[in-house]
Amino acid sequence: MLVPAPVYRDRHAGILQARTRRTTRSSGAKAFFSGVVKMIRALQEQGLVPLSGMCVTCTHFRPNVRAGASPHYCAFVDAPLATEQLRLDCPEHELAAEAARRDLWERFMRPA
Repeated sequence: MLVPAPVYRDRHAGILQARTRRTTRSSGAKAFFSGVVKMIRALQEQGLVPLSGMCVTCTHFRPNVRAGASPHYCAFVDAPLATEQLRLDCPEHELAAEAARRDLWERFMRPA
């Protein structure tokens, strides 16, 4: 069955708009999560909240070691991680030494 051109275009325009909205929400969620991680770390560095099990302070975390949607790596689970998959309170967290935490943070802030 042939679909008239205007209907075909309109149907696909709606699909593209829905995908764009999903991508925008996803990008917004990623930015929000990244901001939360930065805020928690800043509060931890000031001694205002206790150190938690955040990936960015863990000995197993390897930030920005590859390009793409999952640039980070967890050596404990041997898997790549997207920024939005980072944990804020991981039960397997092992706190890195202070100098290593600073280095991890600097590498985390520099995208691959």
